[in-house]
Amino acid sequence: MRVPALILASVLVLLTGSTDVALDAQAASAPYDGLEGQVRPAPAEASSGFHDDGVKYCNNFGPGGINITDNGGVYMWVVCEIGNFSGHNDKVSLTIGMTGEPACVDVDEVLATPGQHQFSLLGGGGIDDDSDTAVDEDPIDGLDNDGDTAFDEDPPNGEQKFVVLRVRFECHAEITPGMFPTTITASIDHIAEPPDGDDTNASNDSKTMGVNIIVSDA
Repeated sequence: MRVPALILASVLVLLTGSTDVALDAQAASAPYDGLEGQVRPAPAEASSGFHDDGVKYCNNFGPGGINITDNGGVYMWVVCEIGNFSGHNDKVSLTIGMTGEPACVDVDEVLATPGQHQFSLLGGGGIDDDSDTAVDEDPIDGLDNDGDTAFDEDPPNGEQKFVVLRVRFECHAEITPGMFPTTITASIDHIAEPPDGDDTNASNDSKTMGVNIIVSDA
């Protein structure tokens, strides 16, 4: 026997205190096409489609020469621009790391902006970049998605932002003076949340650059 929708809705209001839950239950249990005993099917989950979050470029500022026994230390700033090239909000994880840096007593890395490694990049606002009256129909994927012989000319215009890594070096007698070729890599990873799809464009997931860090005893 099917519980009348109005009674079911009333019970759920008492149990949950939520009229939204009650209304959903009432709609779900309502007769489908007017036939007793047939329940209206739940709507299918819509796919969130194309995802593309990337690192556009990085620049470093500093560090100057690191003097051994200088208690003040020396700073380097790494500035990268990242972007969301899809048409919806994406949760991402950002990593900026170094290899080959001098093994100083204190190498302190702080992601100054945005201040945390996981955050959301907002989706595009729907702009007709190629003036063909269609919006966001040609994402950055190397394909002519709209058949106009042009490639990637009307991508979703998602959030673009700068991120800043601050690194402090303080070196003492534990290290031999010299030049240290250092590699800095910034990587962004889209965090898929079911039934969400994942980022299928790996070509812009990271950017790498090199910097020579000098340690002296003067």
